[in-house]
Amino acid sequence: MSAVLRAAGVTFRAGDTALVDAVDLDLDPGEVLGIVGPNGAGKSTLLGLLAGDLVPDEGEVLLDGRPVGAHRPLELARRRAVLPQSTVLQFAFRVLEVVMMGRYPHREATPADDDASVEAAMARADIGHLRHRMFPTLSGGERARASFARVLAQDSPIVLLDEPSASLDVRHQELVMSVLRSLADAGGSVAAILHDLNLAARHADRVAVMSGGKVVEAGPTAEVLRADLLTAVYQHPVAVVPHPELDCPLVLPLRG
Repeated sequence: MSAVLRAAGVTFRAGDTALVDAVDLDLDPGEVLGIVGPNGAGKSTLLGLLAGDLVPDEGEVLLDGRPVGAHRPLELARRRAVLPQSTVLQFAFRVLEVVMMGRYPHREATPADDDASVEAAMARADIGHLRHRMFPTLSGGERARASFARVLAQDSPIVLLDEPSASLDVRHQELVMSVLRSLADAGGSVAAILHDLNLAARHADRVAVMSGGKVVEAGPTAEVLRADLLTAVYQHPVAVVPHPELDCPLVLPLRG
């Protein structure tokens, strides 16, 4: 199965520093790809390159076999949706209006189609009861879920997310990851930056571990999330044991 999104030898520099350094990485249909690594590893920069929001200094990013920069903005928005670390809005939009922003790429859709997509997205993100709240009045987790609903309403087959679970409680972390899993199971492609290694262990098909701007290793989750690799990358002792109830690794930070 050919990759829908591919980074080929991609490098991005800030001055003399390579924030992303000669990275090769594929995103395939039907998978959840977890991108993990310590702070400053280059994860967000890589996601910006994959999204086409940043232009590499070397190498290229291919979307459907074409350079991502060759796609028109509207075409790009229909193919991939992006959830940044935080959403900053200059005006006090209601939650319903924020989610409706995700429908902009589908300007040919009927109002009924737009309404159906927005209602479904809000239900999946568990924010239907917040529809009339002003976005700035929401808690951090509620804002994150409203922004997630906007991404879902975009109905794009490729979804790129930067720390989608960071400000969420346990129930909503699992809700978001379950939705992403369902998108992939339906044939979509999901790449998510995750700081919680156990969320990656439970939900990702493959994991890419980054450090110093490089992808140190990428592959099936159970093969990549190893104690030796994680201890070296995070510079902190880590144990990895079988999960007592689930068929996945359990990552346990140890005392340093």
